[in-house]
Parts: sequence; C-alpha cells; structure tokens
Amino acid sequence: MKTTMIIMVAMLILAGSSILATDTRVRTMGDNNMVLLDDANVHLFPSRVLEYPNLAIGEFGGDSFHRLGIHWKFGSTKPWVLATYFSTAPIGRPTGYYNTTPFGHFTEGLGSTNERIDLFYGRAKMLGNLNFGFRFGYVRASYDIDETDTDGDFQEKLSYYNFGLGLSDFAGSWDASLQIGLGDWIDEGLNSDSVGVVQSEPDGFIDVTAMFRKFTQINSEWTAIAHATSFFGVRGE
Repeated sequence: MKTTMIIMVAMLILAGSSILATDTRVRTMGDNNMVLLDDANVHLFPSRVLEYPNLAIGEFGGDSFHRLGIHWKFGSTKPWVLATYFSTAPIGRPTGYYNTTPFGHFTEGLGSTNERIDLFYGRAKMLGNLNFGFRFGYVRASYDIDETDTDGDFQEKLSYYNFGLGLSDFAGSWDASLQIGLGDWIDEGLNSDSVGVVQSEPDGFIDVTAMFRKFTQINSEWTAIAHATSFFGVRGE
C-alpha cells in the first residue's frame, strides 16, 4: 500500500506532463524501436532524452506495476534533461552468455527477483550543434531456492552495468550511440543430471553495441530511415 501511494504522489507532482506506457506501445507497433520515434528511444540513443522533457512513464506487466520513469528538464538557453527509471522487469540481454551450454542455464523463472536502475543525462548543443546524451544502467537479477531435501541448494545471480554515450543532430536528422556493458553471474545448483554442482564459473563478460540511424525526408508522406546495429561480446573464463 505504501509503495502504491509513493508512486501515485510522484505522478501527481508531474500532473501537467504526459504519462505514457512506452514498451507496450512499441511492442504493439512491431517492436521497431530503431525506426519509431518514441520516448523508448532513449534506451538506444541516450541523446534523444532531450526530445521528451517533463515526462512520467508507467509500465504494467502481468499483474504488477513494474516500471516508473520520470524526465526532468532544466535550463532554457542550453536546456538539459535528467531522467531516472526504476524497474523490476526481467533483463532481456545478454542471455546468450549464460543460457547456452556449457555456459549455464540462468532461468529467471518463477520466484526470481529483478532490480533495474537507469539514469540518463542529456544536454542540447553540448558539442557544437550536436545534442549529447549519457546513460548509466544497473541490473541485479537473482533466483534462489533453499532445498530441505537431498537435492541441495539452487542459486543463480546476475549483475550487469551499462554505460552509454549518444549524439544527435540538433535538427533530429540522425542519431548515433555507443554502449558498453560489464557483467558477471553465479550459477550453482541443479539441472537434469547433476545435484548441487557449479554449473558455470565465469570471469565476467563485456559487450559493446554501436547503433546509427539517419532520417531522409522523401516527401510529405514518406521518410527513409537508414539504420544499423553492431554488437560484439567477450566472455571471460
């Protein structure tokens, strides 16, 4: 009840701003966040946070309220925006590191806990005529079972840090971003043919993602959007 009241008060403070369900809208429109102009773009291109000031964002998933994001705008001549997101939504990436044999089998199943924080900073015309954006993200996911029988304990934990830099043309004709992720996990316990063993012992992982897109207005009805994504990841042993 107390948590619900805090969320309601936070939204009332920003009563004059828009309240949107971003992820749901992007998914229902084809999950095309790379080409759809939407406030969800800030997670791909941090500099776009300047396009969505004074905004509150609420997300529902299943039967729970799992994300709250608020954007604050400061200044007028060279405005800057600070955004904070708090979420309990499961992490969707980089699952390839720990869901592929023999790297582990992190389940994120029933009973898992997921805590996510994302902080964004954007400043207009910080680099000449370019908008600049920065993102810091942290995810902590865990799934623990304390068995009382001979099967033993079961423990899976994941921590992931994300650092992102973004640039956008002031006119909004192109965006570019570079994001670096650092993570580690624990995977100990059960699977179909072992009891109480260490499934994988990683020495962390690093991934790098570069993204770019450019909007070209063809006529009043058509816009061409060239876009590309490059991903590179390394898992320690």
